[in-house]
Amino acid sequence: MAPASVLLVQSIGDDREMYAEFLRIHALDVRLADTADEAFVRGMHADVVVTEIRIHGTFDGYELIRRLRRNQWTARKAIVALTACAFDSDRRAAQQAGCDVFLAKPCLPDTLLAVVRRLLRRSQLLRGFIGSRERVAKVLLRLDRRSKKRS
Repeated sequence: MAPASVLLVQSIGDDREMYAEFLRIHALDVRLADTADEAFVRGMHADVVVTEIRIHGTFDGYELIRRLRRNQWTARKAIVALTACAFDSDRRAAQQAGCDVFLAKPCLPDTLLAVVRRLLRRSQLLRGFIGSRERVAKVLLRLDRRSKKRS
């Protein structure tokens, strides 16, 4: 089974490499994006998106979160805002845009790892529930068809 993937959307800098290496050490497949535009495209191939709010590109991190939520392929992806924009207004704006978790910098790598793991477990449980529901629906449909043939 392939390791879970995390898209880390941060400007090039020391903390980006620190977070990326820490997550890799803990068996996650970390991919990097420098701009919001690049992140939007690469977000489709990640299990979790971790983004800064102030990032380069034609739009900011808030808009990246909104676009990921509106896109049919990324609408259910786990999104973490990891940012130095730490005022209550920043938190509210990120949550209104659709992030699952807001983490203010400085943030310990252990904290980010715990949040990513929790979100991955949640998405695995949700996929399992959706898969189970679909299997149950198929079984019920087959039973319904059989009962109609008998009548």
